Amino acid sequence: LPVGCYVATCSRDGTIALWGLDLDRDGTNALWGPDQMEGSKVTYKICSIQGHGGRPVTAACFVQGVTFATASDDGSVKVWVITQQKGKTFIKAKRTLTPHITYPMTSMWVGGTPTSAKPSPITSLSSNGSVIVAGSWDGVAHTWDCGGTYEYSSNGGVCRKAEDWVIGCGFDQSNPKMFAATCIDEVIATMLQTPVGPATTSYTVNHEVTDENGTTLPDQPEISCAIVVSQLHRLTDIGCRGNKGVILGDAHGNLAVYEFVPPKKKKSTFAARVKARDNSQVFCKKVHAGKITQVLLGDDVIFTASHDQTIKVWRMPDLRQVGQFHCQSPVSTMARPPIPGCNKLVCGDQLGKVYFLEWRP
Repeated sequence: LPVGCYVATCSRDGTIALWGLDLDRDGTNALWGPDQMEGSKVTYKICSIQGHGGRPVTAACFVQGVTFATASDDGSVKVWVITQQKGKTFIKAKRTLTPHITYPMTSMWVGGTPTSAKPSPITSLSSNGSVIVAGSWDGVAHTWDCGGTYEYSSNGGVCRKAEDWVIGCGFDQSNPKMFAATCIDEVIATMLQTPVGPATTSYTVNHEVTDENGTTLPDQPEISCAIVVSQLHRLTDIGCRGNKGVILGDAHGNLAVYEFVPPKKKKSTFAARVKARDNSQVFCKKVHAGKITQVLLGDDVIFTASHDQTIKVWRMPDLRQVGQFHCQSPVSTMARPPIPGCNKLVCGDQLGKVYFLEWRP
Protein backbone atom coordinates (compact mmCIF):
# COMPACT_ATOMS: atom_id res chain seq x y z
CA LEU A 1 0.00 0.00 0.00
CA PRO A 2 1.60 3.30 -1.06
CA VAL A 3 0.03 5.34 1.77
CA GLY A 4 1.98 4.95 5.01
CA CYS A 5 4.34 2.33 3.47
CA TYR A 6 2.26 -0.64 4.57
CA VAL A 7 2.40 -4.20 3.28
CA ALA A 8 -0.61 -6.50 3.71
CA THR A 9 -0.12 -10.27 3.44
CA CYS A 10 -2.64 -13.10 3.56
CA SER A 11 -2.39 -16.85 3.97
CA ARG A 12 -4.36 -20.04 3.56
CA ASP A 13 -4.36 -20.37 7.35
CA GLY A 14 -6.88 -17.50 7.36
CA THR A 15 -4.44 -14.89 8.65
CA ILE A 16 -4.22 -11.32 7.38
CA ALA A 17 -1.08 -9.49 8.55
CA LEU A 18 -0.06 -5.84 8.30
CA TRP A 19 3.60 -4.85 8.05
CA GLY A 20 5.41 -1.54 8.13
CA LEU A 21 7.99 -1.00 5.38
CA ASP A 22 10.72 1.62 5.22
CA LEU A 23 10.90 2.63 1.55
CA ASP A 24 13.74 5.10 2.21
CA ARG A 25 16.27 2.59 3.52
CA ASP A 26 19.67 2.99 1.90
CA GLY A 27 20.96 -0.56 1.47
CA THR A 28 24.14 -1.82 -0.12
CA ASN A 29 22.97 -5.13 -1.59
CA ALA A 30 21.51 -5.33 -5.07
CA LEU A 31 18.84 -7.77 -3.94
CA TRP A 32 18.27 -8.37 -0.28
CA GLY A 33 16.04 -10.67 1.76
CA PRO A 34 14.99 -11.39 5.34
CA ASP A 35 18.43 -12.75 6.35
CA GLN A 36 20.01 -9.37 5.73
CA MET A 37 17.16 -7.48 7.41
CA GLU A 38 17.08 -9.39 10.70
CA GLY A 39 17.13 -6.89 13.55
CA SER A 40 16.88 -3.90 11.21
CA LYS A 41 14.15 -1.29 10.88
CA VAL A 42 13.38 -2.13 7.26
CA THR A 43 10.19 -4.03 8.08
CA TYR A 44 8.20 -4.86 11.18
CA LYS A 45 4.91 -6.62 11.88
CA ILE A 46 2.17 -4.28 13.06
CA CYS A 47 -0.77 -6.61 13.64
CA SER A 48 -2.56 -9.71 12.35
CA ILE A 49 -6.12 -11.02 12.46
CA GLN A 50 -8.25 -13.94 11.30
CA GLY A 51 -9.94 -12.22 8.41
CA HIS A 52 -12.55 -14.63 7.02
CA GLY A 53 -13.70 -16.64 10.00
CA GLY A 54 -10.75 -19.00 9.74
CA ARG A 55 -11.33 -19.75 6.06
CA PRO A 56 -8.29 -19.69 3.74
CA VAL A 57 -7.55 -16.20 2.40
CA THR A 58 -6.87 -16.70 -1.29
CA ALA A 59 -6.23 -13.20 -2.67
CA ALA A 60 -5.62 -9.57 -1.71
CA CYS A 61 -5.25 -6.22 -3.46
CA PHE A 62 -4.72 -2.54 -2.72
CA VAL A 63 -7.84 -0.41 -3.39
CA GLN A 64 -7.12 3.23 -2.56
CA GLY A 65 -5.72 5.32 0.28
CA VAL A 66 -5.42 3.06 3.33
CA THR A 67 -8.05 0.65 2.03
CA PHE A 68 -7.37 -2.87 0.77
CA ALA A 69 -9.44 -5.96 0.01
CA THR A 70 -9.09 -9.69 0.64
CA ALA A 71 -10.96 -12.71 -0.72
CA SER A 72 -11.60 -16.24 0.50
CA ASP A 73 -12.59 -19.63 -0.84
CA ASP A 74 -16.01 -19.11 0.77
CA GLY A 75 -16.78 -16.71 -2.09
CA SER A 76 -16.67 -13.52 -0.05
CA VAL A 77 -14.62 -10.34 -0.51
CA LYS A 78 -13.89 -8.12 2.48
CA VAL A 79 -12.83 -4.49 2.35
CA TRP A 80 -10.52 -3.33 5.14
CA VAL A 81 -9.25 0.05 6.28
CA ILE A 82 -6.03 0.74 8.19
CA THR A 83 -6.83 3.01 11.11
CA GLN A 84 -5.08 4.45 14.14
CA GLN A 85 -6.37 4.94 17.64
CA LYS A 86 -4.51 5.91 20.81
CA GLY A 87 -1.19 5.58 19.04
CA LYS A 88 -1.86 2.05 17.78
CA THR A 89 -2.38 0.93 14.17
CA PHE A 90 -4.84 -1.83 13.39
CA ILE A 91 -7.05 -3.26 10.64
CA LYS A 92 -10.79 -2.63 10.70
CA ALA A 93 -13.41 -4.37 8.54
CA LYS A 94 -15.31 -1.90 6.38
CA ARG A 95 -17.56 -3.96 4.10
CA THR A 96 -18.24 -7.57 3.07
CA LEU A 97 -18.99 -8.15 -0.63
CA THR A 98 -20.63 -11.27 -2.03
CA PRO A 99 -20.94 -12.14 -5.75
CA HIS A 100 -24.49 -12.41 -7.08
CA ILE A 101 -23.61 -15.32 -9.38
CA THR A 102 -23.48 -18.69 -7.67
CA TYR A 103 -22.87 -22.29 -8.59
CA PRO A 104 -25.13 -25.14 -7.38
CA MET A 105 -24.02 -27.60 -4.71
CA THR A 106 -24.02 -31.24 -5.73
CA SER A 107 -24.72 -32.68 -2.27
CA MET A 108 -28.24 -33.37 -0.99
CA TRP A 109 -29.91 -33.40 2.40
CA VAL A 110 -31.03 -36.78 3.79
CA GLY A 111 -34.61 -35.85 3.04
CA GLY A 112 -33.80 -35.19 -0.60
CA THR A 113 -34.00 -31.41 -0.47
CA PRO A 114 -31.04 -29.80 -2.26
CA THR A 115 -28.83 -27.43 -0.33
CA SER A 116 -28.87 -23.76 -1.20
CA ALA A 117 -26.36 -22.57 -3.77
CA LYS A 118 -23.07 -21.17 -2.46
CA PRO A 119 -20.83 -18.48 -3.94
CA SER A 120 -18.02 -19.78 -6.12
CA PRO A 121 -14.56 -19.63 -4.44
CA ILE A 122 -12.60 -16.48 -5.23
CA THR A 123 -9.19 -17.18 -6.80
CA SER A 124 -7.88 -13.69 -7.61
CA LEU A 125 -8.49 -10.05 -6.78
CA SER A 126 -7.59 -6.72 -8.36
CA SER A 127 -8.52 -3.03 -8.25
CA ASN A 128 -7.74 0.13 -10.22
CA GLY A 129 -9.02 2.42 -7.45
CA SER A 130 -12.44 2.75 -9.11
CA VAL A 131 -13.66 -0.85 -9.13
CA ILE A 132 -12.79 -4.10 -7.36
CA VAL A 133 -12.69 -7.20 -9.57
CA ALA A 134 -12.69 -10.78 -8.27
CA GLY A 135 -11.97 -13.82 -10.42
CA SER A 136 -13.73 -17.04 -9.42
CA TRP A 137 -14.23 -20.73 -10.22
CA ASP A 138 -17.35 -20.00 -12.25
CA GLY A 139 -15.33 -18.11 -14.88
CA VAL A 140 -16.72 -14.70 -13.96
CA ALA A 141 -14.74 -11.58 -13.11
CA HIS A 142 -17.16 -10.11 -10.54
CA THR A 143 -17.08 -6.31 -10.35
CA TRP A 144 -17.97 -3.88 -7.57
CA ASP A 145 -17.83 -0.09 -7.62
CA CYS A 146 -15.50 1.12 -4.85
CA GLY A 147 -16.50 4.78 -4.93
CA GLY A 148 -18.30 4.38 -1.61
CA THR A 149 -21.42 2.36 -2.48
CA TYR A 150 -19.66 -0.92 -3.42
CA GLU A 151 -22.51 -1.66 -5.78
CA TYR A 152 -22.27 -4.98 -7.63
CA SER A 153 -22.21 -4.73 -11.44
CA SER A 154 -24.97 -6.91 -12.86
CA ASN A 155 -24.18 -6.18 -16.53
CA GLY A 156 -21.00 -8.24 -16.79
CA GLY A 157 -18.60 -5.77 -15.18
CA VAL A 158 -15.27 -5.18 -16.90
CA CYS A 159 -14.89 -8.56 -18.62
CA ARG A 160 -17.00 -11.17 -20.38
CA LYS A 161 -17.51 -14.62 -18.87
CA ALA A 162 -14.64 -17.05 -19.40
CA GLU A 163 -14.97 -20.69 -20.39
CA ASP A 164 -13.00 -21.87 -17.35
CA TRP A 165 -12.23 -20.54 -13.88
CA VAL A 166 -10.37 -17.25 -13.63
CA ILE A 167 -7.02 -17.95 -11.94
CA GLY A 168 -5.80 -14.37 -12.13
CA CYS A 169 -7.00 -10.86 -12.90
CA GLY A 170 -5.38 -7.45 -13.00
CA PHE A 171 -5.25 -3.96 -14.46
CA ASP A 172 -2.35 -2.45 -16.34
CA GLN A 173 -0.05 -0.62 -13.91
CA SER A 174 -0.12 2.60 -15.93
CA ASN A 175 -3.58 2.44 -17.51
CA PRO A 176 -6.65 1.82 -15.29
CA LYS A 177 -8.76 1.24 -18.43
CA MET A 178 -6.94 -1.98 -19.41
CA PHE A 179 -7.91 -5.23 -17.68
CA ALA A 180 -7.02 -8.90 -18.18
CA ALA A 181 -8.59 -12.08 -16.80
CA THR A 182 -6.30 -15.13 -16.87
CA CYS A 183 -7.54 -18.70 -17.35
CA ILE A 184 -5.47 -21.87 -17.79
CA ASP A 185 -6.05 -21.91 -21.57
CA GLU A 186 -6.64 -18.25 -22.46
CA VAL A 187 -6.16 -14.64 -21.40
CA ILE A 188 -9.10 -12.28 -21.96
CA ALA A 189 -7.91 -8.67 -22.21
CA THR A 190 -10.45 -5.85 -22.18
CA MET A 191 -10.21 -2.16 -23.09
CA LEU A 192 -12.62 -0.04 -21.03
CA GLN A 193 -14.34 3.20 -21.94
CA THR A 194 -13.75 4.54 -18.41
CA PRO A 195 -12.03 2.99 -15.35
CA VAL A 196 -15.42 1.61 -14.27
CA GLY A 197 -16.43 0.33 -17.73
CA PRO A 198 -18.11 -0.53 -19.96
CA ALA A 199 -15.86 -2.71 -22.10
CA THR A 200 -15.23 -1.41 -25.63
CA THR A 201 -12.74 -3.91 -27.12
CA SER A 202 -11.81 -7.46 -26.13
CA TYR A 203 -8.81 -9.60 -27.13
CA THR A 204 -8.38 -13.32 -26.47
CA VAL A 205 -4.86 -14.75 -26.23
CA ASN A 206 -4.46 -18.53 -26.64
CA HIS A 207 -0.98 -19.57 -25.59
CA GLU A 208 1.04 -21.78 -27.94
CA VAL A 209 4.53 -23.25 -27.53
CA THR A 210 6.55 -24.57 -30.50
CA ASP A 211 9.84 -26.40 -30.87
CA GLU A 212 12.98 -25.08 -32.62
CA ASN A 213 11.48 -25.97 -36.03
CA GLY A 214 8.29 -24.04 -35.37
CA THR A 215 6.18 -27.16 -34.86
CA THR A 216 3.47 -26.89 -32.24
CA LEU A 217 4.19 -29.15 -29.28
CA PRO A 218 1.53 -31.82 -28.61
CA ASP A 219 1.65 -31.20 -24.85
CA GLN A 220 0.74 -27.54 -24.51
CA PRO A 221 1.40 -26.05 -21.04
CA GLU A 222 -1.34 -24.37 -19.04
CA ILE A 223 -1.17 -20.61 -18.52
CA SER A 224 -0.26 -19.84 -14.91
CA CYS A 225 -0.14 -16.03 -14.79
CA ALA A 226 -0.37 -12.99 -17.04
CA ILE A 227 -0.31 -9.20 -17.05
CA VAL A 228 -1.76 -6.79 -19.59
CA VAL A 229 0.67 -4.10 -20.79
CA SER A 230 -0.03 -0.80 -22.54
CA GLN A 231 3.61 0.04 -23.29
CA LEU A 232 5.09 -2.82 -25.30
CA HIS A 233 7.24 -0.29 -27.17
CA ARG A 234 9.66 -0.79 -24.27
CA LEU A 235 10.32 -4.29 -25.71
CA THR A 236 11.24 -3.24 -29.23
CA ASP A 237 14.47 -5.28 -29.24
CA ILE A 238 12.48 -8.53 -29.25
CA GLY A 239 10.24 -7.40 -32.11
CA CYS A 240 7.35 -5.51 -30.47
CA ARG A 241 5.96 -2.73 -32.62
CA GLY A 242 4.62 -0.60 -29.77
CA ASN A 243 1.07 -1.88 -29.45
CA LYS A 244 -0.68 -3.09 -26.32
CA GLY A 245 -0.32 -6.73 -25.34
CA VAL A 246 0.07 -9.45 -22.73
CA ILE A 247 3.10 -10.93 -20.98
CA LEU A 248 2.38 -14.40 -19.55
CA GLY A 249 4.04 -17.32 -17.81
CA ASP A 250 3.07 -20.98 -18.06
CA ALA A 251 3.29 -24.20 -16.06
CA HIS A 252 6.48 -25.33 -17.87
CA GLY A 253 8.45 -22.17 -17.06
CA ASN A 254 8.01 -20.41 -20.42
CA LEU A 255 7.75 -16.63 -20.60
CA ALA A 256 5.80 -15.33 -23.60
CA VAL A 257 4.90 -11.94 -25.05
CA TYR A 258 1.78 -11.43 -27.20
CA GLU A 259 1.09 -8.17 -29.00
CA PHE A 260 -2.43 -7.07 -29.89
CA VAL A 261 -3.01 -6.35 -33.56
CA PRO A 262 -5.16 -3.23 -34.08
CA PRO A 263 -8.48 -4.10 -35.77
CA LYS A 264 -8.47 -3.63 -39.53
CA LYS A 265 -11.26 -3.30 -42.05
CA LYS A 266 -14.00 -5.84 -41.39
CA LYS A 267 -13.55 -9.03 -43.41
CA SER A 268 -16.30 -9.79 -45.85
CA THR A 269 -16.15 -13.59 -45.96
CA PHE A 270 -16.58 -16.11 -43.16
CA ALA A 271 -13.25 -17.80 -43.99
CA ALA A 272 -11.41 -14.50 -43.78
CA ARG A 273 -12.97 -13.69 -40.41
CA VAL A 274 -11.94 -17.08 -39.01
CA LYS A 275 -8.37 -16.72 -40.28
CA ALA A 276 -7.92 -13.22 -38.87
CA ARG A 277 -6.14 -13.01 -35.51
CA ASP A 278 -6.20 -10.10 -33.10
CA ASN A 279 -2.86 -10.95 -31.46
CA SER A 280 0.54 -12.34 -32.41
CA GLN A 281 3.26 -14.07 -30.40
CA VAL A 282 6.43 -11.98 -30.35
CA PHE A 283 8.52 -13.91 -27.84
CA CYS A 284 8.44 -17.30 -26.10
CA LYS A 285 11.33 -18.82 -24.16
CA LYS A 286 11.80 -21.22 -21.26
CA VAL A 287 13.25 -19.06 -18.49
CA HIS A 288 12.45 -21.07 -15.34
CA ALA A 289 12.81 -24.74 -14.41
CA GLY A 290 9.32 -24.76 -12.89
CA LYS A 291 5.91 -23.11 -13.11
CA ILE A 292 5.96 -19.31 -13.32
CA THR A 293 3.63 -18.02 -10.60
CA GLN A 294 3.91 -14.24 -11.08
CA VAL A 295 5.01 -11.67 -13.63
CA LEU A 296 5.47 -8.04 -12.59
CA LEU A 297 6.44 -4.98 -14.56
CA GLY A 298 9.08 -2.67 -13.07
CA ASP A 299 10.22 0.71 -14.32
CA ASP A 300 12.86 -0.75 -16.67
CA VAL A 301 12.79 -4.46 -15.81
CA ILE A 302 10.40 -7.40 -15.59
CA PHE A 303 10.26 -9.63 -12.50
CA THR A 304 9.25 -13.29 -12.64
CA ALA A 305 8.64 -15.68 -9.72
CA SER A 306 8.59 -19.46 -10.01
CA HIS A 307 8.13 -22.82 -8.32
CA ASP A 308 11.84 -23.40 -8.99
CA GLN A 309 12.39 -21.24 -5.87
CA THR A 310 13.77 -18.25 -7.75
CA ILE A 311 12.85 -14.70 -8.61
CA LYS A 312 14.50 -13.49 -11.80
CA VAL A 313 14.97 -9.99 -13.20
CA TRP A 314 14.81 -9.32 -16.96
CA ARG A 315 16.03 -6.17 -18.63
CA MET A 316 13.92 -4.22 -21.06
CA PRO A 317 14.00 -3.88 -24.02
CA ASP A 318 15.73 -7.19 -24.84
CA LEU A 319 14.57 -9.49 -21.96
CA ARG A 320 18.12 -10.34 -20.96
CA GLN A 321 18.45 -11.72 -17.43
CA VAL A 322 20.23 -9.27 -15.11
CA GLY A 323 19.37 -10.53 -11.62
CA GLN A 324 18.22 -13.48 -9.52
CA PHE A 325 17.18 -14.27 -5.94
CA HIS A 326 16.79 -17.71 -4.34
CA CYS A 327 13.97 -18.42 -1.87
CA GLN A 328 13.83 -21.37 0.52
CA SER A 329 10.85 -23.01 -1.19
CA PRO A 330 8.63 -22.55 -4.30
CA VAL A 331 7.49 -18.93 -4.66
CA SER A 332 3.71 -18.66 -4.61
CA THR A 333 3.15 -14.91 -4.93
CA MET A 334 4.95 -11.63 -5.50
CA ALA A 335 3.97 -7.93 -5.43
CA ARG A 336 5.50 -4.47 -5.59
CA PRO A 337 4.22 -1.08 -4.35
CA PRO A 338 2.24 0.86 -7.01
CA ILE A 339 4.76 3.70 -6.80
CA PRO A 340 6.76 4.88 -9.84
CA GLY A 341 10.49 4.50 -9.32
CA CYS A 342 10.10 2.00 -6.48
CA ASN A 343 11.75 -1.37 -7.09
CA LYS A 344 10.91 -2.86 -3.70
CA LEU A 345 9.38 -6.36 -3.87
CA VAL A 346 7.48 -8.56 -1.44
CA CYS A 347 7.13 -12.27 -2.11
CA GLY A 348 5.82 -15.30 -0.25
CA ASP A 349 6.81 -18.95 -0.54
CA GLN A 350 5.08 -22.24 0.22
CA LEU A 351 6.71 -22.45 3.67
CA GLY A 352 4.85 -19.31 4.68
CA LYS A 353 7.95 -17.12 4.61
CA VAL A 354 7.64 -13.50 3.48
CA TYR A 355 10.65 -11.91 1.76
CA PHE A 356 11.14 -8.15 1.48
CA LEU A 357 13.46 -7.45 -1.45
CA GLU A 358 14.83 -4.57 -3.44
CA TRP A 359 16.26 -4.52 -6.94
CA ARG A 360 19.33 -2.32 -7.27
CA PRO A 361 20.89 -2.41 -10.78
